[in-house]
Amino acid sequence: MTQFWNNQEINVLRRYYPTYTKEELIALFPNRTFKAIQRRASYLSIEKIQRDFMCTPEIRARMSKAHLGIKLSEHHKAALRRRTLNESVFDTLTECSGYWFAFLFSDGNVC
Repeated sequence: MTQFWNNQEINVLRRYYPTYTKEELIALFPNRTFKAIQRRASYLSIEKIQRDFMCTPEIRARMSKAHLGIKLSEHHKAALRRRTLNESVFDTLTECSGYWFAFLFSDGNVC
């Protein structure tokens, strides 16, 4: 059974959702599931505020580099790689490589 949100509940949600924990929100809305609370907050464009987060100068510098589009060095990219990269895989076309080439060309993405 769908239970509509009344104005009082919406006002309470707007006030407490950004800072309250999951347990505190469930206690505030005993007749609602946490998923329902999250969905209503999302629908109303209410965002959580992270508690215990300290934005240090180092974190801010990393964030700004990412936002500015500064690329990582080839050495750094290689250090992050989990698998080896075979750059000559499509040099010789076989039935199998043709299939994967067509798949990646039409639907895929390699990053």
